[in-house]
Amino acid sequence: MSKPRAFISYSHENGDAFEAIRVALESRGLIPWSDCDLTPHLAGFTEQIKSYIAHSHVFLPILTPESHARGWVHQEIGFAVAMKVPVVPICIGSLPDGMIQMSQAVVLNSLADGLEKKLGRVRFEDLVAEAGLHWQPPSESALEIEDRALLLERYADEARRFIGHQCVRQAGGFSSFSLPDESSGHAHWIARWADKPRGANTATLLRRERRALEAHAKVGGCKLVVSLGTDIDQYYGLGAKHARFSIFLDFLERLQLAPGLVQVVLLEKYPPHSLLTVGDWFVAESRAGRFGRGFQQTLFTAHAPSVTRQVEEFDHDMRGWLDAQGTSAEDSREWAIQRLRVEVSRLEPHPSWPRKRT
Repeated sequence: MSKPRAFISYSHENGDAFEAIRVALESRGLIPWSDCDLTPHLAGFTEQIKSYIAHSHVFLPILTPESHARGWVHQEIGFAVAMKVPVVPICIGSLPDGMIQMSQAVVLNSLADGLEKKLGRVRFEDLVAEAGLHWQPPSESALEIEDRALLLERYADEARRFIGHQCVRQAGGFSSFSLPDESSGHAHWIARWADKPRGANTATLLRRERRALEAHAKVGGCKLVVSLGTDIDQYYGLGAKHARFSIFLDFLERLQLAPGLVQVVLLEKYPPHSLLTVGDWFVAESRAGRFGRGFQQTLFTAHAPSVTRQVEEFDHDMRGWLDAQGTSAEDSREWAIQRLRVEVSRLEPHPSWPRKRT
């Protein structure tokens, strides 16, 4: 689990206060973010700041006479409140009138007025846990699998740019890594959909989903819970299940990382529910799907406290699934590879599936 992220909003005239607070937050084990982290060649600064705030666990505005005269600090406070990010104002001087008086605040007569001691009284872990458990997070919805693929790619790419490569956690179905990394029309796509082919645009978008997630998994590892029991061939036609198992098996065989970074649980049956996270940057969750259409009405949230809670719950459940499977985190990948090889050998391939050369 990564450290909590704290975005600091301040007037540049208060650079000394910003630096002191940044150092104090680092000593508390938080990752301080600010406009110093903006990247010139990416999207506009306003959009980058919004993204940083929306993905922060806490928001800390530095309120001073200088910041009162600048409207953007208060605008950023409003955005943080709208995004349900816990706000901890740091007021140097008197606390301003209005809504901010109702928030948990650190009030200092001056920068030398015991900053570290007063900041140390703020229970950041409790604030994040409370927000993750009881606050209703903002979210956006993807109705169809094509919309879902686009959002997965966007969120995964954002995570890579902002916080680096992360662990991919996914439960439900055959996982995004059963999607072919091939252009539309390739034999793997033909076999995967068998008697119910989909359009070239769908294949292209799903391939992009897989690539965006695999970029993380190749570095940050993955924790995957895969359902084996669904009778795919009954709906799609002969060979569809063989194709998905084979593609997923190939992914695991090629993913050479340190033991424990790749964890796999194979279940005979998994509820009609899909959950996917990339680190603690976002969570995508579908409660039900329509067979043959994939998971629909997927909700995406970047609310860091809520995502952190989901990741903690996933890891807790993962340990239980590994125990029930009789494997450890370190040997589950090899165990799953051997199990999948047996499953693939029992399944009839689609006529278009490439035959091994002898």
